[in-house]
Amino acid sequence: MNKSLLLFSFLFVLAIHYLVLTRQNYIQKNNIIAKENKETNILLAKLQTVEKQVISPKPISKKQEKKQENKVVKKIPTKNEIKEEIKSIQTVKSEVQKEVKKTETITQKSTVLKETVKQIVNETKFKDEYISKLRIEIDKNKSYPKISKRLNEQGRVVIYFRVLKTGMFENIKVINSSGKERLDKAALQALYDTKKYKPFLNQSNKEYLDFNLPLLFVLN
Repeated sequence: MNKSLLLFSFLFVLAIHYLVLTRQNYIQKNNIIAKENKETNILLAKLQTVEKQVISPKPISKKQEKKQENKVVKKIPTKNEIKEEIKSIQTVKSEVQKEVKKTETITQKSTVLKETVKQIVNETKFKDEYISKLRIEIDKNKSYPKISKRLNEQGRVVIYFRVLKTGMFENIKVINSSGKERLDKAALQALYDTKKYKPFLNQSNKEYLDFNLPLLFVLN
């Protein structure tokens, strides 16, 4: 009896252990299957997302395009390409140097022209002032011929003469006659009597000044 009870107890415990182990294996298998199904579902979802992006990709903004362009690895130039680039740079440099030289030449010519114009203006101004004062001195020595006054002779005489740096006159002559010989001679005599005027050693670069001076003989 005792042996039968012990055997029955042993078998009963063994059956319980078998059921427990079987249940644990079943639970583990279910957990593994559930986990595998979950991972499979995740992979399928990712695959579907990728397929959607391939079929209908999202529009890319300009900023994203610039970022992608910046990420692109630049192509390394070959030796020939580098030589061509250097040659192009040298050509541009040569052209720039030519333009710079042209500009410098134009600037120099402009400067020379400005100085020339300035000298001409100063010379003209000085000459006008000089002849204006000189006319006063010549008029002081101008004498109206008495016979011409009695005969009521009037006229205009243009005298050419040259004034040297020292102020001396030379090459005195009539270039436009009054038509009256006595008046022409009186005009020439006014120049001969004046003889010279103030020198212009430092006021002008010229060695002499030429003048055409009109002298009037008019009766009041």
